[in-house]
Amino acid sequence: MPVRSRTRRPSPVLVLAAVLAVLVGCSASTAVRPVGAGADLASRIEAFLRGDGTGRHDRVRAVIVDVGGQRRFVRGEPASRGAARSVTKSVMATLIGIAVDRGQIRGVDQTLGELLPEHAATMPAPLRAATLRQVLTMTAGIAGDDTLAARRPASSEDWVAHALALTPRSPPGDRFAYSTAGSHLLSAVLTRATGRSALDYAREALFAPLGITGPTWDADPQGRQKGGTGLALTAEEMLAIGRLYLAGGTHGGERLVSAGWIGEATRAHVATGGAQLPGYGYQWWVGTADGHPAFVAAGFGGQLIEVVPDLDLVVVVRSDVTHGPGAPPQDYAAMVDTVIAPALG
Repeated sequence: MPVRSRTRRPSPVLVLAAVLAVLVGCSASTAVRPVGAGADLASRIEAFLRGDGTGRHDRVRAVIVDVGGQRRFVRGEPASRGAARSVTKSVMATLIGIAVDRGQIRGVDQTLGELLPEHAATMPAPLRAATLRQVLTMTAGIAGDDTLAARRPASSEDWVAHALALTPRSPPGDRFAYSTAGSHLLSAVLTRATGRSALDYAREALFAPLGITGPTWDADPQGRQKGGTGLALTAEEMLAIGRLYLAGGTHGGERLVSAGWIGEATRAHVATGGAQLPGYGYQWWVGTADGHPAFVAAGFGGQLIEVVPDLDLVVVVRSDVTHGPGAPPQDYAAMVDTVIAPALG
């Protein structure tokens, strides 16, 4: 998910028109189900999604605005399942955190050479010394998405070996470079440390406790789940992940992830250079919403889990990008920033 500049705020004229329509008794949309006194919030969200009339948000399939565990706004089909794209990265990092909590991985200062010793001999020396923390924060120097787009592995090739054999883009710790290949290495690290696939581990350690029962997760030719994409979720399941993070790693009175991991994962370790989401943690983007600290799991075409702890708020957007690119997730982070958070604050 490459970083883009902040999306323009919705037209005040469109917002005013939508609010007036509600006040005179017109229905905003049959797909909108505002809860309680949510009509104004619904009209503002609908005005944002209509935007400039280009249809850039037409691929949105579900939106949920959850405050304190109560649905303030629900749109579309929250139980429908679709590709979560790079939201997968944030889930993958959560599984790494659980493995660290359980002592299956010693810590984030372990190196790739230690974590993937079977590949150590063929890794460039800088990558061999790169730490798990650097992989998590996209600062390990691993080839970025633009590099791999031109040098994709063959269908039968070992994807992990391919990523590790490429010349590092920069020295470890030097700078942020968005790398889905780096996220895929996390899947290899998890599988080697636990002896289980990422999907099997997730079912036991994360999905079942959260009530997530039907996810699918694509794998590479070697059978490892893709670490950076490939997970299919519903908006309801995405909300459960956001609520877990909002609760500091607990769900239903059970601790699934340590509070320490949640805190480290969702603080800015490095600057991204982006306007809407300027920081990056452990596979989570970090920014603000109407001045409140926020963190975001984001995926291609408009997949979003945004958590705003000050407002006890989780916003989920799921978009269908099967037949088109949709809008970038920064659009929906901007919606939280300029529409939802101000309305709730």
